[in-house]
Amino acid sequence: LYQPQASYDPTNMRPGSPQHARIYGGSIHSGEPEWQRAQRMMAGGQVRDAQAIIDEQLGRNRSLDGLMNAVSTMEGAGLDRSAYGNYRQEALRMARQQMVARPNNPLPYVAVAKFSLEDDDDQSFREAADSLAEQFPGDKHSHYFQGIVAAKDQDWRRAEVELQRARELGIPDENISMWLKMAIDNQRWVWQYAWAILWVTVAWIAGLAVIFVLGKVLSWLTLRGLKKQQFAEPARWQRMLRSTY
Repeated sequence: LYQPQASYDPTNMRPGSPQHARIYGGSIHSGEPEWQRAQRMMAGGQVRDAQAIIDEQLGRNRSLDGLMNAVSTMEGAGLDRSAYGNYRQEALRMARQQMVARPNNPLPYVAVAKFSLEDDDDQSFREAADSLAEQFPGDKHSHYFQGIVAAKDQDWRRAEVELQRARELGIPDENISMWLKMAIDNQRWVWQYAWAILWVTVAWIAGLAVIFVLGKVLSWLTLRGLKKQQFAEPARWQRMLRSTY
């Protein structure tokens, strides 16, 4: 029934995008031991027993927080998205409903940003990411998703700054390292391209300078020869010089 999750590219951005990067949606609450137990069981391959615990937890409190815990637990175990698709869809609907009321909790914005990015719904992702940054500018999720927004816009310097800040605030390396690598690598490529353009420009200007100086020298030699032998038959080297000039 449950198969290992296949690799997918949630961004559909460009060649070289971080195809294996899991989009961060929050961590399992350490204060709730049943969720931790379900997570350990999932990691140990006891999928059905873990699912029973998840369903029991959601039966007690079917909140957005609980649904996101369910998604994170099963996603972290590498299960195919179809195994937790119902939880995911319900969490997305609930998060969108809560966003309308502009809650004092970043979780609804985080959920919509995460799922929209995975579904390649760029407009919904950007709206959620921007609302999150507006409502909670210092939150680690705000910096994380703004870093991804910047990466999608190919603003590599801003992407690096935002992602570095998100890492400092606690976003796990497994969810951020590939995005950060992409931002840094692309900055390096931009600088390499800029240096190549600079050297080509310098070579072009140097070539023009050489042509200008050579023209001046040939002009001076030609005029000098004309003045010295105005009425005489020009020598062979003078004829060649005039032709070259």
